[in-house]
Amino acid sequence: MRVPDPVKQPGPSVPGRDSSVTGSAAPVRVPRRRRARRRWIALGATLAVCVLAWLLRAQLLEGAARFLSVRDPLARADAIFVLGGDPDIRPYAAAALYRRGLAPRVLVPGMETGRLAGDGLIPTQTQLFLGVLRREGVPDSAVQVLNMPGGTSSTTEDARVLAGWARRGGARTIIAVTTTYHTRRTRLALRRALEGTGVRLMMYGAPTRGYDESDWWRSESGLTTYFNEYVKLLRYELAGGAT
Repeated sequence: MRVPDPVKQPGPSVPGRDSSVTGSAAPVRVPRRRRARRRWIALGATLAVCVLAWLLRAQLLEGAARFLSVRDPLARADAIFVLGGDPDIRPYAAAALYRRGLAPRVLVPGMETGRLAGDGLIPTQTQLFLGVLRREGVPDSAVQVLNMPGGTSSTTEDARVLAGWARRGGARTIIAVTTTYHTRRTRLALRRALEGTGVRLMMYGAPTRGYDESDWWRSESGLTTYFNEYVKLLRYELAGGAT
């Protein structure tokens, strides 16, 4: 009697030998409906964020402005230093602090002279500051101009002339006066310049005219001021304090 041949069991397929094995998995295709649904979800989320930002625009814009503003509790100091710029605001604020008895002297940077001022057609910014201080009751004997060759033309240069004065005069406390939107960048510049002097710095931000943190985006002047300040702050950080 003839015994039938045993049935061969299929063994594991070996890559390269089995012609049915291609060696790579076929790409998984996402169904069209699923891809369309994902696109609609992304679009809906984007629209929701835009709507939320629009509804909260006042709070967001006000928060952006307040980020630029820093203000310290004030105490009696050795001097009040007023930053160059905004001659219709900053020297008035410095004079008001002087009249409150917060410091015995006011320091003014000797600012760069433009062509018109150099030709004597208009007063220099330094002259404007001195005129405001005199008119607001600060005696000339209490005002000192801090000069550097060519005059100061930036916040960084204002900070340098102040640091030089502080090292020579041994000042321990200084109130720095500028405009509210300018206080954060000013504090950065002054802290870097005064590093190692032991000077205690107090920031005072004078309010702007015609707009403030709550409505700056409603005026062309406010938009220009705050946009430019953010650009300068970013440039200052990227340049390592060189502006």
